[in-house]
Amino acid sequence: MAVLDPSKPVESNMSAEDIQSLVRELEEVYNALLREKDKKTEEDMNLIGELYTLIVRLKKTLKLKAEAPK
Repeated sequence: MAVLDPSKPVESNMSAEDIQSLVRELEEVYNALLREKDKKTEEDMNLIGELYTLIVRLKKTLKLKAEAPK
């Protein structure tokens, strides 16, 4: 599994609203995975970590879009 760099935003032409919606959906999946199993495998933990990193990157993208001149 590739390791995402949380310091970099996601390059996207999506609207801020679409990104916000995607972030909400990913957060729901992330939270469900955290609650789902008592015993998590290394693969489970890697997936949870990758989801978290993607959420952070998408939020960084939203912040940059909000700061960008229109």
